[in-house]
Amino acid sequence: MKEIITMFSMAIMTFTGIAPTKTNIPPIVEVMTVQDISTIEEAQDYINEFHPELYNVAVCESSWRAEAKNPISSATGIYQFLDSTAIWVYDQIYNQELDIANKNDIALQVEMAIWLYERYELSQWSQPCGTLVV
Repeated sequence: MKEIITMFSMAIMTFTGIAPTKTNIPPIVEVMTVQDISTIEEAQDYINEFHPELYNVAVCESSWRAEAKNPISSATGIYQFLDSTAIWVYDQIYNQELDIANKNDIALQVEMAIWLYERYELSQWSQPCGTLVV
């Protein structure tokens, strides 16, 4: 850690010409990752900050309800992933088989939605929202 602070101090001096002191070194900020998400509120905050285009998708698909279930398909969760889609995306991300019982994990739903969006934009969610039941 001392080496990182020293490198950071040298960078401040190089770019500003001012020797760093305890009062002019900005604090180290921890950034939340997808894996850190454990609540709907954290998922909303993360999506709103890093992928706002996916925020309204979750509103439309499930009203941000992790327990949302489509009555006529296997679609469940925040982003209403079908079992087949969740299995395929999980395999693409991790190169292993998804335990379907974990499909509605909040962090996993967010991670899969981001993965799909980064590759296919919003094409996965181009249909109007259907009726959701709990």
